[in-house]
Amino acid sequence: MKGKIICPILMFLVVFDISSQTFEEYQKQEQDKMQQFAQKEKEGLIKLQNEYAEYVAKRDKEWTEFLQKEWENYSVFTGKKLPDKPKPKTNPVYTPPSKPSDSPIAGPVDVPKKNPEVSPKTEPTIKPVEKPVAVVPEPIPQPVDPIRKPAEDAGNAQTSSLRFYGRTFTIPYDPGLEQCELAAVSQDAIGNFWEKTSKTNYTLTVEKLLQAKADLNINDYGYFQLVQQFSRNLFPMKENSARLMNWFIMVRSGYGVRLAFQDNEVALLIPSLQPIYQNSYLTVGGVNYYIFPKLEGEKYFTYDKDYQSAGRPFDFNINSPINFNGRKAQRSLSFNFDDKPNNINIAYDPDLIEFYKNYPLVDLSVYFNAAVSVQSKESMAEALKPLVAGMDEVKAVNLILHFVQTAFEYKTDPEQFGREKFFFAEELFYYPYCDCEDRSVLFSYLVREVLGLKVVGLEYPEHVATAVAFTSPQTGDFLVYNNNRYVVADPTYINAPVGLTMPQYKSVSPVICDVNCHTSEELTADKIWQTAQNAGCYKGSSRKNTKMLPDGGVLLTGYFGNPTQLGGSSLVGAPNTHNCFVAKINRSGQTVWAKALTANGNAVGLSVETTPSGNVVIAGVFTGTLRFAGKSISAKEGSAELFIACFSPSGSMLWLNRGGLDALPQSAATAFSVRFDANGVKQETKHAEVQIEERSQGLFVDDNGGIFYSGMTNNALALAGNDKPVAFASSASLDVISLLQNESEKFIAQQADHAIAGLLAAIRLVKHMGVSLTGVQTQQALDRHNPNFKRTCPNIFRSLGKINFVQNNKGVITIQTDGGKDISFDKVKISNNSTISISDLQGGDVKVDVLSGIKVGKMVVWYNLNYIKMYSKNGNLLFDYSSDHSQASVNVRKDILN
Repeated sequence: MKGKIICPILMFLVVFDISSQTFEEYQKQEQDKMQQFAQKEKEGLIKLQNEYAEYVAKRDKEWTEFLQKEWENYSVFTGKKLPDKPKPKTNPVYTPPSKPSDSPIAGPVDVPKKNPEVSPKTEPTIKPVEKPVAVVPEPIPQPVDPIRKPAEDAGNAQTSSLRFYGRTFTIPYDPGLEQCELAAVSQDAIGNFWEKTSKTNYTLTVEKLLQAKADLNINDYGYFQLVQQFSRNLFPMKENSARLMNWFIMVRSGYGVRLAFQDNEVALLIPSLQPIYQNSYLTVGGVNYYIFPKLEGEKYFTYDKDYQSAGRPFDFNINSPINFNGRKAQRSLSFNFDDKPNNINIAYDPDLIEFYKNYPLVDLSVYFNAAVSVQSKESMAEALKPLVAGMDEVKAVNLILHFVQTAFEYKTDPEQFGREKFFFAEELFYYPYCDCEDRSVLFSYLVREVLGLKVVGLEYPEHVATAVAFTSPQTGDFLVYNNNRYVVADPTYINAPVGLTMPQYKSVSPVICDVNCHTSEELTADKIWQTAQNAGCYKGSSRKNTKMLPDGGVLLTGYFGNPTQLGGSSLVGAPNTHNCFVAKINRSGQTVWAKALTANGNAVGLSVETTPSGNVVIAGVFTGTLRFAGKSISAKEGSAELFIACFSPSGSMLWLNRGGLDALPQSAATAFSVRFDANGVKQETKHAEVQIEERSQGLFVDDNGGIFYSGMTNNALALAGNDKPVAFASSASLDVISLLQNESEKFIAQQADHAIAGLLAAIRLVKHMGVSLTGVQTQQALDRHNPNFKRTCPNIFRSLGKINFVQNNKGVITIQTDGGKDISFDKVKISNNSTISISDLQGGDVKVDVLSGIKVGKMVVWYNLNYIKMYSKNGNLLFDYSSDHSQASVNVRKDILN
C-alpha cells in the first residue's frame, strides 16, 4: 500500500471559506484559549505524574521485600508432547468415477466439473467431536495498571542499536541500567536488582521498546524476543543479568512473566494462553508457566504472585501482519484447472520466515488463525482473485483446493526436519515440501481471504483437513457446526473435489478447529452498515461497532441525527445533535429491534458486545444528560463522559451507568480503563499517562459477565461533540494560508518535521472549526505552495478538484464529492459522504479514524481503511487497513512531496 495515498484523503484541508467572526477576533480568542488550555492540561498532567510516582514507589518497596523472602521450591513438568499423529508417507490420489478405480495415475487429474455425490442430505454425514479443543478465545486486556513511574528527562541517556529481523531500532537507556548487574543468584540479590533498577529512568526504555512493538505490529512473543535482544546488548556475555533485565522490562510492560532460579542460573517463566509443546513448565496457582530457557534439574525456586494484580499472559496468536523490513522473496507455482494451465507468482517475507524458525510449537489453532505478511497477503489476492472472478462458489473453492493439492510437493515433517513442525501459511512458499496440516492452513486462509467464506479445520487421529461453509447448501460430505453447514474439502486428497472425505476417515469423528473468519464477517457487516447508513444510521467508531452473533444475526451501534426508520423500528432523538442507537439484525437482514438513547448534549455509540447470558452491552460517549426508559445519567458541565448500557436479548434496558472520565484531563492522551460487574455496578476506573495498543482498546466482556472498557481519553471522547466549532463573519472572505503558516510554525517550534507541519496545521484547523471548501480552491492552494505537485501527481491533482465540501459536525468530519460520485484513483477509493474523526496523540502526533467510506488497494484488491497515524517528529504516516489490521508506512517528504 506504500505510495501517495495520503494526498486524496487529507491534502484537501488547505483552503476554506469561513463566516461569522473577524479573523482578528478569532486569533486573539484562540491565543487566550490555547494559553488557558495549556496551563490547565499541564496542571492535570503534573497531578497525574505525582500520583503515579508515589504509587509506584510504594509498590516497588513492597515488591522488593516480597522478592527477598517469598520463594518456594517447585517441581518441573516435562514438556507436553504433541498428540501422536502418524501421517501417510505419501498423499493419496482421488480417481474420478469416469476412470477405472484401479487405473494408474500419470500426473495430475483435472477436477470434475460436478461433485460425484448425490443430493444434499438432511442429516450430517460427519459427526464432529462434541467439544472443540481449539476454539480461539478473544484475549481480555488487563486494566490500565502498568506500574511504572513517569519518564524523566532523557538527559544523559545512551543508546543501544537493535537489528531485529531486518529492522533497526535505536533504544535509549539510562546508563545506570548497566550498573544493575546481578552479583549472585539468590533471593536477596534478585530483590536488590529490582530495587536498584527501579531507581533508574527505566520508563524511557520501556516506552521506546513498546513503541517498537507497535511499529513492528508484533505479538507478545515477538516483543519478548525484542526485549531479550536489548537485554543481551546491555549485558553481553552475562546471561543471568540479561535475563533479569528481560524479566524487569516485561513486568514493567504489564506482563505476568516470573523468575525462577536453580543453583547459579536464572530462567524466565512465561504464562501462555496456548499450550507450548515440547517445553518444560511449572504449575503455580493452577497456571502453567513455561521455562525459558530449560535448565538442568527437576526443581526450581520461584514465587506465587505477580508484581501487578494480574500480569498479562502471552498470546501466541498472530492477529495482524508483522511489519519487518518489507523485503520480498518470490516463488513461482503452476497448476492445471479445467484443462487450463495456470502460472502464478506469490511473494513472501524472508524475515518473517526467520522469525518463524524460532517460534515455539503451539496449538494448531494458532497456525490456522495467523495473519500473513502484507507482501504475501496482497500477492495471493492479486494472483488468485482474477482466476476465480465470475465463478460460482463451488467452482472457485475447487480451483483453490486444486491449487493447494497439486502445486506443492508432499513430505512429512519427520522426513523434512527430523521433528514435528507446523507451518504458518506463508512458510509453504519457502520450504520445498509440506504435509496435511500445512496444506489445510494455507487452504483455509485462501478461502477466507479470497472468497470470504467460513472455514473450519478437521483434526482426525492421523490427519488434518478442512470444511467450507457455502452460502447455499452444496452436495457432498458435510457436518453442522455453530448453525452452519460445512462441506468437506481436503487439500491433501489429490484431485478430490469439494465434498469428498478420504475413505479411511468417512466414519471417523474429527475434532473441530475453530477458525476466525474476519473477512466473511467484514463483508457481512459492510452490507448491513450500508443499509443502515442509507436509513440515516452511522458508525460512531471504527472499533468494535459490530458484533456477529452465533445464530448469524448482527448487533450494531453508532449514531443518527434526524428521525429515521431502521427496518420496522422508528428511531427518534433530540434535534440538531447526534443520538446513540443500538440495533439487532437477523441473518436475513431484517431489523429485530432498534433503540435510541438521547442526551440534551450529544450521544454516540462506540462499541457493542454480548455477555455469556446473551445480554447486549454497548459503550458510548455523551455530553449533558443521557436518558432511556426512565433511567438517566449526567456528565459534568462542559465535559464529555463514557456510558455503558446493558439490554436484554429482546431489547429491554437492564441498566445504565457512567464511566467517570469527566474527572480526567479530556484533551490529553491519557489511558484509562473502566470495569463494571455483570449488574452494572462500577468496580474501578484506572488511568495512566501511557499508550494502549489498538487491539486492547474498546469494549470487552469476560467469561463471568464482567464488563471492561479500555481506551485513550481524547480518542474515546472525540465523538462526544464537546468542541464548539468557530465561525467567522459572513462579510469576511478569508484566505487562511497565513493562518496555516502560523500554525505550521508552531509545530516546527515543537520539533515537528517541516514536511508534515503544514498537514498537521490543517488537521488542527479542520478539527476545531466549521469548514467548507471546493476542489478548485484546493488545486489553487497546491499551485501556490507546491507547484510541482500538479506535475508529479497529475491524476491525484485532478481528482482533488472533485472533493467539494468538508464539514466538522460534532466531531464527525464528512467528505462530500463532486456530484455525489465516488472517487477512485491511485491507491484509494473515497465514497461520497465518507466520514472521519480526529484526535491528538502524545508528543504532537495525530490520529485520523476512518468511520466509513474510504478504502485502499488496487485493481481487484481493496480493503477498508481503519485509521491513519501522523508522526510529527519524523513525518511518517502509518496506515492501518483491513480487518486484520494490516499496516503500511509512508513518509511525507520522501513518498508524497518528492
